[in-house]
Amino acid sequence: MYPSRDVLNAEGVHNLHKEPFTNENYVFLGQEGTVGKGLGHNLHSEEEIRNHISGQYQGNRDKIPILVSHTPPNGILDIGQRYGQRHIGSTSVREFIEKESPAVTVCGHCHQFGGRAVEQNNSVIINIASHDKPGSKGRYGVIELDNQTVNYELTTTEAGANQDLLQLSQVGARRIQHLLDVEISELSDINQENLDKMLSLPGVYEWHVKTWLEEAAAIRNGKLRIREPEEFAFLNDDNVILLDIETDLSQSNIWLVGLYNYRNEKYTHIFEKDDEERLLTSLTEYLDGHDEPSIVYYGNNKFDGKCLKRRMDVYELSNGIELMKNSNDLGIAVHNHLLGNFTRSNLESLSRKITDHESSYPDLDGFVVGKRYTEYLLDGDEPDWDKLIEYNKEDIFALKKVTERVRGVLYSSIQ
Repeated sequence: MYPSRDVLNAEGVHNLHKEPFTNENYVFLGQEGTVGKGLGHNLHSEEEIRNHISGQYQGNRDKIPILVSHTPPNGILDIGQRYGQRHIGSTSVREFIEKESPAVTVCGHCHQFGGRAVEQNNSVIINIASHDKPGSKGRYGVIELDNQTVNYELTTTEAGANQDLLQLSQVGARRIQHLLDVEISELSDINQENLDKMLSLPGVYEWHVKTWLEEAAAIRNGKLRIREPEEFAFLNDDNVILLDIETDLSQSNIWLVGLYNYRNEKYTHIFEKDDEERLLTSLTEYLDGHDEPSIVYYGNNKFDGKCLKRRMDVYELSNGIELMKNSNDLGIAVHNHLLGNFTRSNLESLSRKITDHESSYPDLDGFVVGKRYTEYLLDGDEPDWDKLIEYNKEDIFALKKVTERVRGVLYSSIQ
């Protein structure tokens, strides 16, 4: 019925759900499937999960447990989106963790939390799920155990590839393999002599090769360069407002907006944890009072602009939607037209690379902030609101530094 059973029963494979595995003073316990009724191919009740895990551990209580469970513990790395924003983990798995404190729990199922870990109840809980879309990067972890000391590194199947080549546009693990097939393995190999080799690759056209040559040259000489300066024309406006929003994980509730006005050089924020309509109304009034500003944010996917217009539409804030039409995603312009030795997709890493910005909150990113707000919505757990607001403010000033750095390069490129 399930083709994967053939893999589990193959030589050299140990099916942990069928039988625990012992090694020195450790015992590996296994729980397959997910909890609940309805959707899914391999479902178990909470009672079945509880009895199964405790039954496996019963004869091995003299050893340190390591739990491998497809389903995460309830309330930990387990907020699903596909069928509504909710916790999809198992309470029985969580009960076992809280009672027995396994050295490590490795889980999956909840794809958006893949590649993340938390430490709780003297136990490390790692979600190593990969996204299930075709072409998605595979995730894996390397875990080292020394008595009950746990060290781990979480990475992806792309991590072994040449990181310099990954800075080139539209180059991922698969395209790097194509480059390796024609003996192009280093950034220095991206040159005119290898022009024909690059053009021979699957799905590669003259645009790709021209872009790679320009990017490789900029990376090697260590200088930022702008291609097609007109794509940054929105930065020339003297009435620029920088914007950054925070939402829940489903992006269906905006609760914080950070703003910086270049004309009066003032930062402000609008915070409404329980009243999105009031927040969006206040934002509309703020923008309307600033003489049709040029709104700039950094998403690299038009996230802030699309999300704001979609949520404003819910409350029929037509004036706000109209004002947001004059918004631009600096991330897209940077990704496509700013050349240099940096990673294009992430504001924090970009600002650290091309400016002197250093994050004060290394434990936070946009996903973690969204997670904490979502836990507030689902469970009523109040996060440290002041810390999250300060994180958003820091993002605004990171964006300000990037904006000013790009403006400087833009100015020098047209002299």
